[in-house]
Amino acid sequence: MPYAAGCLANRAGSGVDALSWEWNMFGDSPCEKTHFIREAYEMERNPVIFSLANSEIDWKLNLNKEIRKRLGDEEAERQIDEEKGYRTELLENKGVWKGLDSGYQDPEFFLREEFIPKDFMSHFESEIDFHDEKYDSEVTCNNKHMRIDGNLGFEMNSDMQKDIITLAVEASTPHFCHVPFYMAREKVFNTNWHPGPLGHYLIASQIAHNILENLAEVIDHEFEVSLARSKFDNNLEGHGPTADNPVVDRAQKLTPEQKANLYNSCGELTTRKCWTGVQPNTGSLKSFLQPGTEWKFGTSPQAKTNSLNVKLGHLDKRLTLQGKQSSGTLELKVKIDTPSPNQQYVLLCGTSCGWNCHGAFGYLSPTNNRWWNEDSMKAQFSDSACESKSPDECDAYVGYKKGAPRPEVVDFAVNVNGKDVDSSTLGKMQEELFNENTGVYCRNCPKVKDQCQPVAKLSQGEHLIKLRVDPKTYKAPKVAAETLLEIGQVMLIGA
Repeated sequence: MPYAAGCLANRAGSGVDALSWEWNMFGDSPCEKTHFIREAYEMERNPVIFSLANSEIDWKLNLNKEIRKRLGDEEAERQIDEEKGYRTELLENKGVWKGLDSGYQDPEFFLREEFIPKDFMSHFESEIDFHDEKYDSEVTCNNKHMRIDGNLGFEMNSDMQKDIITLAVEASTPHFCHVPFYMAREKVFNTNWHPGPLGHYLIASQIAHNILENLAEVIDHEFEVSLARSKFDNNLEGHGPTADNPVVDRAQKLTPEQKANLYNSCGELTTRKCWTGVQPNTGSLKSFLQPGTEWKFGTSPQAKTNSLNVKLGHLDKRLTLQGKQSSGTLELKVKIDTPSPNQQYVLLCGTSCGWNCHGAFGYLSPTNNRWWNEDSMKAQFSDSACESKSPDECDAYVGYKKGAPRPEVVDFAVNVNGKDVDSSTLGKMQEELFNENTGVYCRNCPKVKDQCQPVAKLSQGEHLIKLRVDPKTYKAPKVAAETLLEIGQVMLIGA
């Protein structure tokens, strides 16, 4: 939210029978998840949703019961981690995983001897005795617990779960973790807390297997759906982005009553039309770019800095409309087809910075403080406006005060149909859509609220929205002049 839910039909395209959801690692709020489900069910083919309970294989070999009992659980886990570290170090020192940095490869490349030669596999097996008697002969993998991190459907009422299939990638651990061929490729399955090329290949294979298995049942006229839930230890924390990551929110706990009312209590409005710069899509932002404008359309500078995207050739790309104070006016021509009084909100959404922003990042929402912190300030300006200043001097120069929130301002000015929209009106519309208790679009949805700002409430007809960069976040004139405002998505919100 807002780039998956919020623009789902544009991102997924037409003719979709299945979607996957794996974003629980970012602590999405219940209403942000609800919007994803609602938009999925409103798509033309009412696709089924595959929810990934987790996305990792557990590569720890377990010690046998007698050794574990003698050592105690704490020492046993320490030795297991130590041996796992030795295996990892052996592979890294030999440069086995260097292929991960060489650009995109077909996943099957990593299964061939071209990636790991046979002679090295023999050496690897001799160094690591996978059949040593100290390992559990029956259960060689450390799978005494099974986490369920991405339990999308399990948090919703039964009506919302009807087309959700939960896949637990970790359940396949026993087929991999004791096999040298796969253990030598551990990093290609799990790059870190996130799947690598073979990890994604495994997930795709599991989804494909599920689809084909169900298709076979239909063909045999024996199609029968049964949902069986295993008992998982929900008290265990999953791996993934930590709480200091700006895009991670604290997961909210719901009562049974709240779950039952969730679908109808998140706000009655939904996305009616969307133009996005996240690719692939079927409704591009570029259509708003008029001849003669000084605004640009291209890859977000916040995405360019991630060299891993360049190396691996990711399909998903973030393209944005980009403007500075010197860029003049951006004109957005919007047509509302719905008759009055069913007015629609025009919502402008920015782009994400990741861990830190780079350069003078312009803010679209007055509530956004996700990258307004000491670490981000150091990364943001160390090689530009503040290259000759100490950290304290840099903070004072740009207007950052440790521990203080960012001023509740936006870095743009907007005119709708010839009338300027003041900050109080912008704030009022923000509350109308996102208020925790009364929001008509997405209640208690911090991510979309911090990324997006409603700028107009329009009735049927054609409308002209004029936008220009008006920096207010940074007090230094030089930094203000370099403030780059990015529009990553434009949405029409209505009933």
